[in-house]
Amino acid sequence: MLRETGLNKAKFPSIKTIDGFNFALQPTVDEAKIRALANLDFLRSAENVLFLGPSGIGKTHLSIALGYEAVKAGYKVRFLTTQELTSQLYASLADATFQRELGRLGKYLSLDKTASSHFFQVINQAYERQSVIITSNRPFQEWSGVLHDAVIVTAILERVLHHAHIFNMKGDRYRLREYMQAEEKKVMPLS
Repeated sequence: MLRETGLNKAKFPSIKTIDGFNFALQPTVDEAKIRALANLDFLRSAENVLFLGPSGIGKTHLSIALGYEAVKAGYKVRFLTTQELTSQLYASLADATFQRELGRLGKYLSLDKTASSHFFQVINQAYERQSVIITSNRPFQEWSGVLHDAVIVTAILERVLHHAHIFNMKGDRYRLREYMQAEEKKVMPLS
């Protein structure tokens, strides 16, 4: 029951596991390092995990898989997209619950300057107290273009990278590869 409640609160878009990840198709990810992270020492040490690389290569799968392991171990986990985070923070400004929402998110796309500031506050709240897993399809040097404030980006990166496990992922996109393979099977050669 506790695990089911934790999974509901985590709001994963789907359940992904480490065993369900095809490391052979993603050679830029060190399987031993991911499996070591699954022991959750990074949570006890308030370390962060960052998965960087293009869309469709498994960043979200691995982040959900680590989150799933954390829920199974009894940790509180919350999965949010950048848009969901931004929407929640703006809604909390409207109903005067911003500080409470900021604290709640601490426990657990392009942004304008206000949203960027709020994102910084979430990261700052978690810094050296809680772990954050971030996926991004943009390298760090492009974050200023997304967050629109180089000072805020620097402050976020200083906190996120201070105690971090970083995975720079490359390779073919899984969903596109699956689609192409399915299309190849549909084409029947004429004899």
